[in-house]
Amino acid sequence: MRSEESIWYPDAITIGPVGARTIDGGRLCVLAGVAWARDRAAVLRIGVPGPHPALAPLLESGFRITDVDIFVCRSAGMFVDPRRYIPSGGALF
Repeated sequence: MRSEESIWYPDAITIGPVGARTIDGGRLCVLAGVAWARDRAAVLRIGVPGPHPALAPLLESGFRITDVDIFVCRSAGMFVDPRRYIPSGGALF
């Protein structure tokens, strides 16, 4: 991901997109991706929707919320389940 943060953290790894068939699978896939990336970079970026089950464990392990996006969608006809999907960036949800 190229952004203004790239100047300060050029070697950061951005995690996403990550999708899974189940909610628990989404949590497990995200946490596995983070574990893999932690061995390879000092700074990680990941856009986690509020309802995603990986959010609490990530915050408990030291991740911080540095930006907030708004996701609005009716539950009927929802095009993506934010509990099973991590986007590659706010504009690409």
